[in-house]
Amino acid sequence: MIIYIFVVLRYCIVNSILKVYQLQLRLSLTDFILLILATILIAAGGYIINDYFDRETDRINEKDPVIGYYFSTNLAVILYAALSIIGLVAGFYISLKIGYPKFSLIFFIAATLLWFYSCCFKGSFLLGNLIVSFLAALVPLLIAIYDLLPAMKYYTPEIRVMDIDLKIIAYWMIAYAAFAFLFTLIREIVKDMEDLPGDISQGYSTLAIVFGEKITKISVIILTLASMAGLIFIFIKYLRTVLSLIYLGLFLILPGLVVIILIIKAKSPKDYHKISNLLKIIMLLGISYAFVACYTFARL
Repeated sequence: MIIYIFVVLRYCIVNSILKVYQLQLRLSLTDFILLILATILIAAGGYIINDYFDRETDRINEKDPVIGYYFSTNLAVILYAALSIIGLVAGFYISLKIGYPKFSLIFFIAATLLWFYSCCFKGSFLLGNLIVSFLAALVPLLIAIYDLLPAMKYYTPEIRVMDIDLKIIAYWMIAYAAFAFLFTLIREIVKDMEDLPGDISQGYSTLAIVFGEKITKISVIILTLASMAGLIFIFIKYLRTVLSLIYLGLFLILPGLVVIILIIKAKSPKDYHKISNLLKIIMLLGISYAFVACYTFARL
């Protein structure tokens, strides 16, 4: 999913907008791959350490164990450390390469948050959900930082002479970041309802445990409706094309309504698991709207 987001948003949004102004991407393919690698390695390290701390909870929730079954806990810690360190080094290198070494702090903050999420905040009231949602939103923002800044620096004369506004790329990435944040937050809350038995046994205080299933369902419905309202607003304000209307209606609004219906009817962890998978598909479809945007830009 991370690779897909990077590639699709870079070539369908960033590159397409640059082409409108007859400009080109300035971050080399090698450096772009390194950016993806840094992000993936830190995320992979986060998954490993999360599974490490979740061993008992996963056993109670009857999930297939990874650590302790496929490889030992000691090996898991070594893999976590190795992947995270390599990811941080790659993040520092690519930040140095574009002339903004201070942005390497983004990767350090992400790795630190993943550790504290797994060991301390996963079972806290909403904080764990917000951390994961924030990290999901970082991916589109990384594209804005590492692809947009080199282009703006290189094309400064053209931007001034031709009065080009490349901030539109940043606006697109911010919109995608907001989409990723909201739907990741929704999915995290749904997953908390799915994992309720194990979370209770571990003494967690998630939204589902503190307020119960009914209030949590209402929260998910409100967040889903807010996300759909945001999509409708963006369509009316900026994306008024027939193709956008069809895509947003069929592949985002309609599935969002299905999520609301399924949430209302959900009773078991199996039901919530199905909703979680549907939310994954909606997130994938949301990212894939970039193909519609690419087609639209190509006709300008």
